[in-house]
Amino acid sequence: MMTEHTDKQEIFKDYADQICPVRLEEFLVSQTKPCWESDVFASLLPDLDLISAPAIELFRFHFVLFHHLFALQKKLFESDKYLHVHFMSINLAKYPEAGLCRHYFADSGTFCSETAHSDGAGLCSFHLDPASTGACELLSERYFYLDQANFFSVSEENAEAFIAGAWNLLMNYQDLVQCYEILGLPENTDLKLVKRHFRHLAKKYHPDINPEFSAEFSRINTAYRRLLGYLSVKPG
Repeated sequence: MMTEHTDKQEIFKDYADQICPVRLEEFLVSQTKPCWESDVFASLLPDLDLISAPAIELFRFHFVLFHHLFALQKKLFESDKYLHVHFMSINLAKYPEAGLCRHYFADSGTFCSETAHSDGAGLCSFHLDPASTGACELLSERYFYLDQANFFSVSEENAEAFIAGAWNLLMNYQDLVQCYEILGLPENTDLKLVKRHFRHLAKKYHPDINPEFSAEFSRINTAYRRLLGYLSVKPG
């Protein structure tokens, strides 16, 4: 008799098997610039209707794709390659030579490449602190998608909100980029770091303390509030 756990394993496998890891790696190697998640689906799952498919189905295909990507990320690391994973920027890049900083800038698709710190971590002094680079957030995201149990952790209602948030980002991509520029942040900076940077800017341009910065603070605050709306929807 099939248990609930076995049944869930079979459902996950049915979705995961539709994305061939070998073909996925071949597709990534063939790309000359960062691609979008939708580009991967168009190549590997051409029959998937991203417009009319139910939100829960889209989330599950999104999940298994990221599950494969993060598993592939570990494999590629052993070949001295970095796989950046974000639904608007999936990119395979060769790490800089030994002795240079391996911190990756998602907005430009390049590495820092400054002289690495002597402790052998592969990062320069500026990027050595994991908290300053969002490394904890990246670690959390990777383990979320590598854990098969999370495939079932999102309800249909939350899947609707998650997919709606993703579509909102796609439809307002240029505005998203402009908001990042106003705040002086790289594109794809995560929500936690956006909030931290805004606190820094609020102290610097606080209109109650520096009335001459009132217009500048208003511009920064508007961009910040728009970014909060774009970035607040997460799976879970």
